[in-house]
Amino acid sequence: MSSDIWCDISNELERYSSSYTIIRQYLSVYEEKCISLIQKVSACFSFEEARESFDELHEVQRNLSTIKYKFEFPLNDRLLDFTYYLDRDDDYSRKYWYEQVRNGLKCPLSDI
Repeated sequence: MSSDIWCDISNELERYSSSYTIIRQYLSVYEEKCISLIQKVSACFSFEEARESFDELHEVQRNLSTIKYKFEFPLNDRLLDFTYYLDRDDDYSRKYWYEQVRNGLKCPLSDI
């Protein structure tokens, strides 16, 4: 009986390990996408021009929030910061971040 349980646990742990690694790789892709979108925002000459990039950034933020809160999957510090700082999605917040990024701020991914 004990060996049956161990066999099941061992199989589940193997599956978990594989899934964990794959999810980490996907999170790296999200991180790179955020970096790219923030760089696009910094190159925009108007807030309106940056709107589409902000839409994409907030879509990523919502997905990361789901990963963190619904599935309780650990995010690295940079993605945690991004998720926290871009939680609010309204024009005032977007304009604030647009100005910050245009003035050289690399946050909400703090170590870009």
